[in-house]
Amino acid sequence: MSAPVYKSGSQGAVRELRSRVWATPRHRALTTLAVVVVLVLGAELFVRWIEPQLPIVRAGDDAEMIIKARRITEMGAHDPQVDVVFFGTSMMDSAVDPEAFLDGSTRFDSVYNAGVVGAPTRTQVRWASEIVLPALDPDVIVLGIHPIDLLVNDVLNLNIQPQQADVVFAGVLRETKSGPIGAVERFANDLSVLVQQRGNLRRPELVLEATRNTITGTEPQKFIPKRTQEYWEPRISPLGESALFHGDEFNITGVKDQLRENLKPESFSVGDVHKLFEATLAEGAQVVVVIPPIPTAAWGDVGIDFGALASGTALIRQIAAQYDVPVIDFSSANYDNALFADLVHTNERGAERLSRDLARQLDALEPAG
Repeated sequence: MSAPVYKSGSQGAVRELRSRVWATPRHRALTTLAVVVVLVLGAELFVRWIEPQLPIVRAGDDAEMIIKARRITEMGAHDPQVDVVFFGTSMMDSAVDPEAFLDGSTRFDSVYNAGVVGAPTRTQVRWASEIVLPALDPDVIVLGIHPIDLLVNDVLNLNIQPQQADVVFAGVLRETKSGPIGAVERFANDLSVLVQQRGNLRRPELVLEATRNTITGTEPQKFIPKRTQEYWEPRISPLGESALFHGDEFNITGVKDQLRENLKPESFSVGDVHKLFEATLAEGAQVVVVIPPIPTAAWGDVGIDFGALASGTALIRQIAAQYDVPVIDFSSANYDNALFADLVHTNERGAERLSRDLARQLDALEPAG
């Protein structure tokens, strides 16, 4: 039978032919793909439009983690057995000088400071269990936990969001992933703000606020810029110490107001602390908690609540006791103001002092098992 012939001007025939063509699976797929591409491009343009109004997402400094992760991987490939690994926030990564620690210890020969600036406990759980501990296999794990770390609010006003820990940590995995898959993921991240801003896009209230502020021309909120890997490279020692506060003389910054307002027992949260204990104890190493020092005199001078500090240290001790983990407490050690850069961070002199003191106390502990 010959194919049907449609006369020119036959509108019904044209509609019938068109319906037959677009009814095929191939054309339906092309139509769907075209719609998806248009929607994605539209979303990309929309997010680029509101991006200046979106906050910088922090749940630990991903650039510092990326550099340390690469170094940890190198160490693990060469010699996976490290005597001591330290975890914590900036109160630890700037406060433990590995060389001073080893000089002061008669028991330990190798150490790495895996502390990360601004890392909430939720980030530290993944950082420890997925990156650090599988590579280094330490004999002793030291968890730096201060009452400040128990606060659910953003004490240092850095826009640290524990609920975004997975988003930030995904960036660390992406940047350290080798092979073509890692290259593709890095290309997609560099190319698309939809990928870059996925943490903010999970929060509709932020998107609505950013849209409203963009339409009204509201001045974007100022956030502390994210540090880059180029920034961190000269500031991280081969054994993980941060030189972020090296060379600084003691200075009382605006954090005093944040601490006075927010350091309250009712603001403490310990759910993620339990997860950190469980993750590190699962490795079979000896776990020890260290409560970092503060400039005690300065805290008194600016009126920070020592009762809340004591409640926080008692809470840390209580949780550690549940897991039979010893605690070394420097929170009331009366370190001089000159050993600090500010109200929470030691400078290089304070790091050397703390590291030697800590080495002696760890030496005195009975090895686990």
